[in-house]
Amino acid sequence: MKAIFTRRVSDLILSFLVCLFIASNASAQAPIYKFESPTLISGTDKAVNAVYRFPNVTTGFDALVQITNMSAGIALRNIDRTADGYGEAFQPEYRVNGSTNGYIDFLITFVLTGTSTAANQPFVDASGLDIDGNDGAAPNFLAEYNVIDMGGGNYSFNTTSSHLSITQTGTAFTGANITGVLWGALVDTSAKEVMFTVSNVNVTSFTYRVGSSNNSTNTGNRYASLYFKKFYYAPYPLAIPSLINFEGNRNGNNIAFKWDFSTTEGLDRCVLERAVASGTYSAVADFIYTGENAFEKHTTYTDNSVSKGNYNYRLKMIGKNGEIKYSSVLAFKTGSENDSQELNVYPSVISSSFTARFNADRSEPAQLQIVDYSGRSVYSKSVTLVQGQNNISVNDFTAARGNFVIVVKKGGKIYSQKVIVQ
Repeated sequence: MKAIFTRRVSDLILSFLVCLFIASNASAQAPIYKFESPTLISGTDKAVNAVYRFPNVTTGFDALVQITNMSAGIALRNIDRTADGYGEAFQPEYRVNGSTNGYIDFLITFVLTGTSTAANQPFVDASGLDIDGNDGAAPNFLAEYNVIDMGGGNYSFNTTSSHLSITQTGTAFTGANITGVLWGALVDTSAKEVMFTVSNVNVTSFTYRVGSSNNSTNTGNRYASLYFKKFYYAPYPLAIPSLINFEGNRNGNNIAFKWDFSTTEGLDRCVLERAVASGTYSAVADFIYTGENAFEKHTTYTDNSVSKGNYNYRLKMIGKNGEIKYSSVLAFKTGSENDSQELNVYPSVISSSFTARFNADRSEPAQLQIVDYSGRSVYSKSVTLVQGQNNISVNDFTAARGNFVIVVKKGGKIYSQKVIVQ
């Protein structure tokens, strides 16, 4: 039976959905994954092959953490330090000998609650915090490092004043301190200079290495902090404005993109890059900007060369001064036989930007709204959906912290997902 909705009825349904979210998600907390209260389930405590269960890292899922490797000259003191830092973060504490480059490897696997059944997570953000040193005299200082390998993805960090060198080897990203500066006595997420974030889609397990290059003769007691939240860092110092929007939609195995700039002054090139979910990025199309033509502010491109699989796309913007800035990532799944009309928002813990993915059965206008738990709309954006998979980026959302509902209204129907704003 066809249903015809008036604006009033539609708004009543929206209010009803919000009430449902309040009732069912009143206890929702950030971050997405909480690593607390581990128990040893096999092996010897703090030794290689020991496995720990972190219960209820998010609704319906536990995490198993296995110590897979430990180099010479380093010892694990505590699988998860809680004396300071962040209780919800994974914080292994260790001791590294003098004149030693020591590290410990962990395999982190998401499983169904109370089982050992591996469970895929649609989108994971992991941030290495407080990767600092000991203020020793150069070159005889201690410098920490983290390695996060989610099978690929993308990374971000403070490019204007970082104390870290970020490198990629294969699918692994390394954030290594290069100054040896001790950045405060405690872990602090405002210390963006000693942080970096890795994000990827479709993650079941990943590896995390913590370690220190200790060039001093003293033994160092250190701890790492892996916080499962995405942070936003100072932008690259490009002489170009921020990207207004970057959107894409899939129809079959063809993915169409469009992006807009307020101006292209200072922009030399823009490269559309693609990666399979577990791989590294490569160029799909390269656009040269002269800064003289108004049409350059609005660019479109269709990628017709993809086969069945999971793909990430991003824009690599290169300024005339040679510096680089990246857009947010759009994720697509091609070759799916069942493109049900569902709204997926990632990440589900947001700051000022996010992407809403929606499968539309036909082209039509729609409204994207962000609604607080009182039913008040705090953000609204008109969009035009095309048949297939649509990715809608929002880069200018600002609101107080709390729980919200993201809603897509089209054709008299409402699709919604809750998010947390931090």
